[in-house]
Amino acid sequence: MEYVREAIRIAAPVGRVWAVVAGFGALESWCPAIRAMELEGHGIGSIRTAYLEGMVSREQLLDIDGAHFRLVYALLEPGALPLHHIRSTLQLSSPEPGITDVLWYSEADAAPEATRQQVGRLVGGFYRECLTTLKALLETPRTVRRLT
Repeated sequence: MEYVREAIRIAAPVGRVWAVVAGFGALESWCPAIRAMELEGHGIGSIRTAYLEGMVSREQLLDIDGAHFRLVYALLEPGALPLHHIRSTLQLSSPEPGITDVLWYSEADAAPEATRQQVGRLVGGFYRECLTTLKALLETPRTVRRLT
């Protein structure tokens, strides 16, 4: 059952956005709430540990599909959130050249509505902050200078 969904449009090619978000162990580069990140393994089955202020989240990569720009992971239990069997998806699409829509959503087993809403607000705020930072990172003009 879905409990949170956030989306943003970024003025950057989908391949450029994917190059940033596909790094399963590199979430801290565009999620300011993450203080540190550790990665165990490589590819599907790898586990990342995200250290946030007052919270640790261990997540396992379930699927990564570069052709369809989709990354799916599960939060390992016991977790910091009062939901079970949490599965999250980060999906990119390109409605037109140079534009990327980013969708980030999470599902979990059935839980009381109040709990789902409370966790949805908390996680939604985290997703929004990350997506806003990602947008700023990718839309900020960069100057390249040649060293002589």
